[in-house]
Amino acid sequence: MKKNLSFLLIFVLLISSINVSAGILSRTKLKLEERNSSLYSVLDEEFESLEDVPFMYSKVKGMSELAVNYLFSGTFETTYNMLEQATEDCGQIEDYYYQSMAYLQISQAYAEFMNIIGVRELSKKAALKGIEVAETKVYNTYKKVRLYNEFIKILMKTRYYKEANTLLVKVLNDFDNIENDYFKSASALELSVIVSVLKGDDELAAQLFETSYNKADSLNDFYLQSIIMAEIADYAKIKKMDNFFNNCIDKANNSALQIEDNYYKQKAFNNLARTLLINGNKDKATDIIENICIPASFQLTDSYFQAMCFNQIAGFYYVTGEQEKAVNMLEKTQIALNGINSPYLKTDSAERMFWIYYILDMKTKAYEINEKSYEWAMKIDNSNKLNALLNVAINYSHLRMFEKVNEIVELIK
Repeated sequence: MKKNLSFLLIFVLLISSINVSAGILSRTKLKLEERNSSLYSVLDEEFESLEDVPFMYSKVKGMSELAVNYLFSGTFETTYNMLEQATEDCGQIEDYYYQSMAYLQISQAYAEFMNIIGVRELSKKAALKGIEVAETKVYNTYKKVRLYNEFIKILMKTRYYKEANTLLVKVLNDFDNIENDYFKSASALELSVIVSVLKGDDELAAQLFETSYNKADSLNDFYLQSIIMAEIADYAKIKKMDNFFNNCIDKANNSALQIEDNYYKQKAFNNLARTLLINGNKDKATDIIENICIPASFQLTDSYFQAMCFNQIAGFYYVTGEQEKAVNMLEKTQIALNGINSPYLKTDSAERMFWIYYILDMKTKAYEINEKSYEWAMKIDNSNKLNALLNVAINYSHLRMFEKVNEIVELIK
């Protein structure tokens, strides 16, 4: 589940970009390709529920990711067959937003190995189909703009710049019609990056950036305000707007301080710590984690939310190179996990633990927790079972245990 890597590997990707890049543009491109997905995941969590996600979309999404991982087993034919089946399944998704998103997943999967002959065109074909669905059948303006932005990134990655520019014109035409301030701020920030990278139009990029800030500044939800302000701060730093960066960091901090719920307070401050760490302030970031995030996590009474928080903190310590502290937090996650009754929530928490053990190169621990996830997934008696099993299969594929992957694939056919 790639979304679970967002708060971990994006740290590494961005920190690496600072070390190897001499200019702003390469880091801006990296933000475009990787970073904004984390902001979207926050908005998804706040405004969508698992029950809203169509069963067939979950299958297409999981199978697309799994198909890419099959490349590591040397079975190109299996990869192609899985993606062809996923493409057929798209037509069964009745919610057109998710149908377009499903084509996006397939396009992204092809883009992962675009250097193979013919795959670049297959990525474009899936993208254009998804764009067609978004343009003609998705009527929510924010969702349409979000889809367009994602497809622009895929077209840029696969070097279809003419098509990306054509789509950008449509995005800019629709953007003004977004009414929700949360969504407008997030969309404006991403569009600012896209315009800067794709068109080199600094004036328009600056206008969009200002819109994002103004909309974020007017939000009455302290959690979302803190999250978006931290994202804006990060981009300000990329553009070498140091005073504005500090202003946004202060606003993100002040908003987070006003959050009463300890779960959301921890998440907001964890996000702020991530932004500070990415931009070179490890000491302040660590101070936030140890004096705010950890105490807030211990005050939680819900085991699932507590496990989620401990996982995030473990991820922070992985990035700072403090493996002993990371493992210690994972041990606390395990204790919290034992208090979770729902088998689906157990698999969700364990799946996040898997990734941290995996990137810590503790493969035995990663395998053991994935085995438990498999056991719990089989006990789920609703539509979430498919999601859980696909995540388990994806994890096995990262461990190169393709016999186990095939076993699960047969179960879900």
